[in-house]
Amino acid sequence: MLNLIKDDERKDWFLILKEMSQLLIKDKTLPVHYFTKFLYRKNVANINNYLSFKNEGIIMKNCYRSTPDFVDRIASDKLLFHLYTQKLSLNTPQLVGWTIGKENFINNQQEITKVSKTEMRELLRKAIKKHGSIFCKPFRGKGGTGCFSLSEDNIDKLKLSDLNHYIYEAEIKQHSKVNEIYPNSLNTIRIITFYNNDKLSIMAGLMRFGANNSKVDNASLGGMFVPIDIENKKLTQFGYSHLHHGGYKYSYHPDTKTTFNNFKIPYFNKTLQLINDSITLFPATLVGWDIGITESGPILVEVNSLPGLMAADISYGGLKSHPDFESLRNFVNNYGKEIKRQTVFNN
Repeated sequence: MLNLIKDDERKDWFLILKEMSQLLIKDKTLPVHYFTKFLYRKNVANINNYLSFKNEGIIMKNCYRSTPDFVDRIASDKLLFHLYTQKLSLNTPQLVGWTIGKENFINNQQEITKVSKTEMRELLRKAIKKHGSIFCKPFRGKGGTGCFSLSEDNIDKLKLSDLNHYIYEAEIKQHSKVNEIYPNSLNTIRIITFYNNDKLSIMAGLMRFGANNSKVDNASLGGMFVPIDIENKKLTQFGYSHLHHGGYKYSYHPDTKTTFNNFKIPYFNKTLQLINDSITLFPATLVGWDIGITESGPILVEVNSLPGLMAADISYGGLKSHPDFESLRNFVNNYGKEIKRQTVFNN
């Protein structure tokens, strides 16, 4: 809140109160998004293009309810995601092994073998020597919570007994151009898609970066995101941190001083093609695709069947202005009526 008060780009307080009152009357809900989506800043003219939290929730809930159960199970369980994509030969991070309760398993050439703790530790040690590091993730973690990097520096401190339902992935060697912006985390592209009646729409795109030596890029954990100019395959001028992490606006990465504006994203056409080729394998109405960029092309890191829309709304400059938003709204309204939920919206 202190940063908001001191923000040089903040609108006049009278205008802020006026616009908040307009949104309160129109949306019939407290316009909290006015602050979290930076509508209070002078460069945001059409505040009506942005989704209130109420309408954002309606979209997410109804799209999620329409998601096939098998897609949700695969998307929400990182082990199932790996086993599913492995069978389909999709380009995803290499799965080294996993822990379930007190049991440890390795994944060797698509053969699953149960091993002891000692054998698992030795396997992880060898994988670290081969790949540089191992990334550890809880099966059902969200927003990077519980994830950590395992290297030669901390492998001896690892207590496998403390890891219940964890997977171990080989480190992804990130593209050197992306490393110029931030080299300490895998900086993923997040693409939000709307899929209905066999039509795929790209609703928004952004790229996430870690900060302050963090090994994860999630904005919810203190990282930042930069909107993508999808047509021109490049980053836009500014990046943002979420309001609860300061609400900062960056023209360059604070750690490396590398500017965002006009940064050409390597293999961006292939990134979109990967999504287009994979949508029938994850045929959910609303999907968040997390994709890393290596020297040889894009790699599918995760899919999300209940993606948050706040960063996407900011990145697009208000999702209501998207040419396919009316189709999305119609789907949400019709589905809400079909399942007899009073969760339709008109504005």
